[in-house]
Amino acid sequence: MRHRSTLQLLVIVGLLALCPGRTSSAPAQPPSAADTAAEAASLRDRLATNPADTEAAYRLARLLSDQGRPDEAIGVLQAGLAASPGDPTLRRALAMVAKIHGRTELAIATLSDLLEDFPDDRTAFNHLLDLYLQAGNEANAARCFDRLIAEGRITEADKHLFLADMHLNRGEFRPVPRLLGQARKAAPDHPNLDRL
Repeated sequence: MRHRSTLQLLVIVGLLALCPGRTSSAPAQPPSAADTAAEAASLRDRLATNPADTEAAYRLARLLSDQGRPDEAIGVLQAGLAASPGDPTLRRALAMVAKIHGRTELAIATLSDLLEDFPDDRTAFNHLLDLYLQAGNEANAARCFDRLIAEGRITEADKHLFLADMHLNRGEFRPVPRLLGQARKAAPDHPNLDRL
């Protein structure tokens, strides 16, 4: 069983809380192939009539991504962004499709660009941090953590614990003692020091 970091669990819980209409734990019935094809055709018609229809672009891209067609989903989102430059919803969606389908470089570039225009977009920031952690990019993850420390959202000890957890999840044990030592120095009584 794969160990999940605290940050990954927080991201999952946060995403579940954002799911509209989520009132039951019972799984919804998936739409039939005919319903999905009809919806895709309808959304394509809407985009043919109005290429700047961001809702249609978002919904079609999500449908294509769910069907395992990331190249088409990315193309729809990029076309939507060409018609509605800078749209934050489409940019976030492009980053998420890229992230879900392992296109880490595109996801990071899209989120970084989005954060230049919307520096307070915490969802984008959290996803960017998660990508850095998944990639094991300690330098960029540490910069993200420094921003969280400056905003008062985490402590210096939390930063070192998150980075230690990242290395443990990747099977990289060498930096862990150094990071735990830095966490202990920053907050000797931190409740999570004994967890790792």
